[in-house]
Amino acid sequence: MNEVGQRLYPQVVAWLAQADELLLEARGESRMASGQVRFGVLASISPQLVTEVFKTVREKFPRIQLQISSGLSGMLAEGIGNGTLDLALLSTNTRDYRSQEIPIGSVPHVLVGAPGDVITRAKTVTFSQLDNLPLLVPGGRYALHGLLLHWAHRKKISLNVVAECDALDLQKQLIRTAGVYAIMAISAVRSDVEKGFLQAAEIVSPALQRNLVLRVSSAKPLTPACREVLRIVEQSAIGLLKADAKPAVRSKI
Repeated sequence: MNEVGQRLYPQVVAWLAQADELLLEARGESRMASGQVRFGVLASISPQLVTEVFKTVREKFPRIQLQISSGLSGMLAEGIGNGTLDLALLSTNTRDYRSQEIPIGSVPHVLVGAPGDVITRAKTVTFSQLDNLPLLVPGGRYALHGLLLHWAHRKKISLNVVAECDALDLQKQLIRTAGVYAIMAISAVRSDVEKGFLQAAEIVSPALQRNLVLRVSSAKPLTPACREVLRIVEQSAIGLLKADAKPAVRSKI
């Protein structure tokens, strides 16, 4: 098998498995959803959500095999686009939802600093207070990239990006020990703040919101297994983010 064949082989196997499941459903032979479902989730909210989804799927649909990926929104959106993911929970900066998206809610962003830090000790910080602060950001065009540049220009401030880091745990470690700050969704650091490991102040004037959506791949038809996992992820995400998210208008896929 050549290099192209080796790269495409896993996708072909998944497509054949999904085709078999669709055929069984059409014949009325499938009594319980089964097969592989490739599910992606934002790293900032993955631990609790993945645990909830995994337990529910295993209990109700033991014949479904989850393949779980965790990462930044850009990576997840790429996976949905090229068909290597069936569904993904990711963030966008627009409220113009696509036909293949289910809106979950909007989560506020906070400025995260080390324990005892003067700036993040307050309940809120204005966007202008980000001027020249040493910022740690994800690599590449992360979800808030364009929005931050837009408001920095509007507010006439300088964003001082001192390093890029995609790993959430490493970001938190550097914030605690290296005197840098990061802008994150509150869901990414709520536990750390409650335990006193980090501090976080909500960014206002303007507020920065992360719009969470469940996006489904249009590369192939949804199997019964994908539909069941989609429903479970939607319910779990809404429940777990209730403390942080403003509810969105529901839609159906």
